[in-house]
Amino acid sequence: MEAQSFFSLDHVTHIYQGTDNEGHEALRDVSLEISAGAFVAVLGANGSGKSTLARHLNALLLPSS
Repeated sequence: MEAQSFFSLDHVTHIYQGTDNEGHEALRDVSLEISAGAFVAVLGANGSGKSTLARHLNALLLPSS
């Protein structure tokens, strides 16, 4: 039996606009699928987009594209 998808993202990009109109790309073309009951860890350096990814999974942010 195939596990059912609990969370999924498909080609998500998120750009934060700065005060100088320069965009900071926090996520670029991210796709992932997390099955129900799966244990997932997201690791990365400061500023690598971990919190932005979590906010997209919780629908607190909408993708730029």
